[in-house]
Amino acid sequence: MVKVKVFGVVRLDSGVKEFECEAASVPEAFQTFNAQSKISREYGFGDVVVFINGERTTKKNASLKNGDEVWFMSPVSGG
Repeated sequence: MVKVKVFGVVRLDSGVKEFECEAASVPEAFQTFNAQSKISREYGFGDVVVFINGERTTKKNASLKNGDEVWFMSPVSGG
């Protein structure tokens, strides 16, 4: 089981704070997240900053294992 936490605007838009899922990769975690989201927009790797166990990953198809914690964070923006 993988634990996913959602932060920032992505959390506000989706209505999803956190969830657990059986996911072997980041794309599988996104599938579960999008299924739980309250909006029809689908999020993917290019829409958020992804951390696995506290370390940022740039691998779109990063593998996950039982006990991992994944964070989906809104990219920083300013104005």
